Amino acid sequence: MKHKLTERYGDHVFFAEVSSHRNVVCFRNMASYIINDKWYADRLSNMYDKAQRVVVATDKLVRSEIREANYRTDTYLSRSGISSLHRATQWLTQLLRDF
Repeated sequence: MKHKLTERYGDHVFFAEVSSHRNVVCFRNMASYIINDKWYADRLSNMYDKAQRVVVATDKLVRSEIREANYRTDTYLSRSGISSLHRATQWLTQLLRDF
């Protein structure tokens, strides 16, 4: 049992003798060890969830900027204006251009 605990917890576990009781199990910095171990495990398993949250947040920001933008509807680009990449992208919002 002592070997298994040492194998699992490494330097975070030690065995002491307290009031003539041998092999009293004590833990060093166990709370930080558990929190760090869980954080790293969750981080690796939730990479897809994190990426999905970033995409959804980006979508909301771009939509919000498009809704709040002012556009002129009395004139339209000519055929040559649409063909020009620079002129055609001028109506895009900054976030959408950056994306």
